[in-house]
Amino acid sequence: MPENLVVSANTVLTVGDDPGPELDAYVERVEVRTFSDLVQAGLIREKALNGLLDAGKQVTVRALENLSTTRDTRFVPGTRRLDLGRYTAFSGASAEARPIEQAAFWRFFREIEPTSAAKVTKDWEFASTAAGRLIKLLTTDCTIEAGATLEFTGAQKGFFCRHLLIRRTGRIVVRGGGVSIRATSIKGEQ
Repeated sequence: MPENLVVSANTVLTVGDDPGPELDAYVERVEVRTFSDLVQAGLIREKALNGLLDAGKQVTVRALENLSTTRDTRFVPGTRRLDLGRYTAFSGASAEARPIEQAAFWRFFREIEPTSAAKVTKDWEFASTAAGRLIKLLTTDCTIEAGATLEFTGAQKGFFCRHLLIRRTGRIVVRGGGVSIRATSIKGEQ
């Protein structure tokens, strides 16, 4: 794991979908082709994956059964794929998983054709449009100095460190798909 990352006072360090050269030492790019890859990347716990798969299948089957009787026909924006309105039911059915795990899983599950969802396993190969690259920010310790901002933009990210220290008026900002933060300790100064 790379050494300490310090976000200098009164600056903004952005971790986007294509991080700049100043972050090369801290960034790991992870190709995601199956749900098991999300576990290997550390974004979903192994024990949560089976529950997420079961919940996704269950709500999709239920939504397809009720499609003609309970919902207006709507499409996912920019596609010709039916919007089944499954996410709220999925979130409730997979309550044992953390919200960030639900979001990471759903980013890929929603791209699967609903009529095929019942056959999905953790080693299901995503279509090339759903497959993606996740960015992991890895550091031993991270300090966000006073007035500094560590910003995560774009698709889902993972941030892994031993100790995270956020000094007074320092902050972490997330715009886009979210960030999963795994740290041994997180401390904020008053």
